[in-house]
Order: sequence, then C-alpha cells, then structure tokens
Amino acid sequence: NDACFKYIFIFQRIALPHILLVFLPSLLIVLLSWISFWLDVTLAAPRVSLGLTSLLTLATQFNSAQRNLPAVATIKALDIWMFVCIFMVFASLLVYAFAYICNQKKKSQVQVVGVPVAPETQVQAIGKSKGIAKNVFKKIKINKLRVISLGIDKSSRIIFPLFFLIFNIYYWNTYFTSPTPE
Repeated sequence: NDACFKYIFIFQRIALPHILLVFLPSLLIVLLSWISFWLDVTLAAPRVSLGLTSLLTLATQFNSAQRNLPAVATIKALDIWMFVCIFMVFASLLVYAFAYICNQKKKSQVQVVGVPVAPETQVQAIGKSKGIAKNVFKKIKINKLRVISLGIDKSSRIIFPLFFLIFNIYYWNTYFTSPTPE
C-alpha cells in the first residue's frame, strides 16, 4: 500500500471589507484633495487646510489599517496603495505652493512696474527710452508669471486624475489577477 494523498490549499482573502473600509475612503480623500485645484490661487487658508486635513486623515487611516494587519518584513499591497495616496495629496500641496509663489512674484513685480503700458505704446516706448523699455520687459515677465500661475492649476486638474487613474488600472490589475495553482 503505497497510497499517497496530495492536498492543495488555496487561501483567498475576502477583499470587500478591505475595499469598503480602507481603499474606498482613501480614494475619496485623494479625490477631495483635488478640489483645491478649482479654488483661486489667492485663497491660501482653504487650500492649505484642505490639503493638510487630507494628509493627516490618510496618515491616521494608514496607521489604523496597519494596526489590524500582521507585522511582516515585506511591503504589502496596502503599503503601496497608501503611499501613492499620501504622495498624491502631498504633491497637490506642493503644486499649490509653486502656484502661490508664482502668484506672489507677480504681485510684487506689479508694484515695481507702476503704471501699466498699453500694447500700442509698448512698441513705441522700446525705441524711445531705455527706462520705459525696462518697464515693458517687466510687464512681459509679469504676464509670463500670470500664465504660469493660472496654468499650474488647470494642468493639475488633468494630470493628477490621469496619473491616479493609470496607477489604479495597474494596481487593481496586478493585485486582483490571481496566480494559477500548480
């Protein structure tokens, strides 16, 4: 009697509770942090408070999720998810800081320029006086900063969701395709 039994155990975690309690709320917090891209650049208090509140909420959620999982020495799928979510919120704060700095530079340069020069007079002024030509140059620099400041938020409205969508497609495709047992 050389009977041999072979047992194959396949463990599969029920994902729905984790999706509802961890992944969906963190996704909504990231989406909520993008509302700041539709607020005016000059509204510093609402934008910063929205970003910091989102960041702190994600950090608390990450701590709570880690407390309920076994301690392992490897990186878990949840770690990658939460890192990207925290990175997205932090990046939105950095983008706002950059837009705000461009906006502040624009304001400080407007005070240096003084009286704005009309476009018709700009061409004549360049030929007549060096002092007025400097003002025209500063006016052109101000317009570039204004375009940069306004364009940062508009481009972020597209870039951030697109990046997060690509990440989600890759993430969920990677972690929900189960390997076939041997």
